[in-house]
Amino acid sequence: MVSLYIGSFPSGKAGSRVLLDHACRDHNIGNMLTHDSLGKPILPDGPEVSISHTAGAAAVAVSARPVGVDIEQIRPVRKNLPVRVLSPEEYRFYQEAGEPPELFFTFWTLKEAYYKYLGTGLPGFPNETEFFPVNGRWTLKGSPLHFEVYQENLLICTLCCVDQEVRVIHLEKS
Repeated sequence: MVSLYIGSFPSGKAGSRVLLDHACRDHNIGNMLTHDSLGKPILPDGPEVSISHTAGAAAVAVSARPVGVDIEQIRPVRKNLPVRVLSPEEYRFYQEAGEPPELFFTFWTLKEAYYKYLGTGLPGFPNETEFFPVNGRWTLKGSPLHFEVYQENLLICTLCCVDQEVRVIHLEKS
């Protein structure tokens, strides 16, 4: 099972620390966060963890197996960014949908969560990975991984994992 902690905070970065503290208490582990050489967060002797923050929000995912999470605030998209980030098929899909910012940030968070799952972080412009909705779920071409996309207000949060059972915990701080 994956535990996904999501919350709105005045500072997304400070919020990620609050969420990590809650996650560590819930899982009875110490919060001795370190990072590997690529910047992936590690809880020594603990479960896998992934952390993300954006303006005013944060997300932390904890699992016994590799996990990746990304959260983004929906905002205007820079003019040339979609063609650089999206695969040709994704870009066509995005254009046919009328280029809504929430779709761009869905693609962005899918890619970011996937590369965090791999432990590599985003490699420049990730236009070689290709996501599509199939039967109402987002899938990565040729991959058995599980993707959950949560949209609330002006936020999109995506989780990438092997497990399909996800417990979502909302925490708010003003």
